Amino acid sequence: MTKLLALCFLLFAHSCHKAPPPRDLLDELAKKGSATGLTIGRIEGSRVEAIIFGSKPEMRRFLLTEEQLHVLAVTNRAGQRQPSKEQVAAEKIGAAQNWSDVQVSPDGKWLTYRKDDKFVLANRDSRTTRTLFGADDALTPPYWSPDSNYLMYVEKAGAWELGECAKYISDGRDVIVYRVSDGTKGFIYEVCDGYPYTALDWLILPQVSGGGSQD
Repeated sequence: MTKLLALCFLLFAHSCHKAPPPRDLLDELAKKGSATGLTIGRIEGSRVEAIIFGSKPEMRRFLLTEEQLHVLAVTNRAGQRQPSKEQVAAEKIGAAQNWSDVQVSPDGKWLTYRKDDKFVLANRDSRTTRTLFGADDALTPPYWSPDSNYLMYVEKAGAWELGECAKYISDGRDVIVYRVSDGTKGFIYEVCDGYPYTALDWLILPQVSGGGSQD
């Protein structure tokens, strides 16, 4: 009986661990991160917290120079105070259609929005649509990557998942990346209850000579 209980516990624990992201998706993100500085993170003053893609993505903290902060503010949506004209126009379209969480792709070709319990992809005239994924567990809208190839959003972690947050008896928040071309998606990183996950967005970390230091 004891052996049976132990086996059941091991099977339960294994089933509750998060599935790793598809390897080709993670490898693709790692290559782009290395080549262009693509990452997911948040800006707080002169500090940036960023998920560095690799065999096991990890959160790193950087202290940026004034020059880097200027580049970051100009080239990243997360560093801009005002939404783009395209985003404002997309939100007007969404309001007219009774959509919520409308986001326009940086190349201006696509919209994503929440309708009922699903997120939907549509072209700008809204004639071509595709259901992306369920929205029930999503805590943020899906945000477009700068190259319009990926979406990132945060969702609730499963109640029985044995991730890093379980060590601290804390609820988890899963950062998910979705590849638009083929619908491949995967868990990338987990933050715990209390982390300002709504501030997470795609970033291009500036490649400036004499770069910022790791904090």
